[in-house]
Amino acid sequence: MSLSMPDANPKRILFADDHPLVLSGLKSAIMQTADLEWLGAVHTCVALKSRLQKEPVPDLALIDIWLADGIVFTVLHDLFRQNLLPAFAILTGSRDWSHLNQAQQA
Repeated sequence: MSLSMPDANPKRILFADDHPLVLSGLKSAIMQTADLEWLGAVHTCVALKSRLQKEPVPDLALIDIWLADGIVFTVLHDLFRQNLLPAFAILTGSRDWSHLNQAQQA
């Protein structure tokens, strides 16, 4: 039986969500995973854009469609045009399929 060693270069994860319970659960899961590093969380579109323009750049951003100050698609398009958009995944409880279609186009 071999034990795996923690990755010397863990994947850095940033969360964009305005639901404290969701963030708490996600943070707990990340903190228990040796090859992942919690970079923090933002709660607004403005904060997401600001954070992604700074170092360290996350390896992955997990982003809720709706944040406290609106929908994230404009921010994602702006960051893409600036070549600042990391790999990202959309998290949502929305049942509106048009939001998922917009996410695919981001």
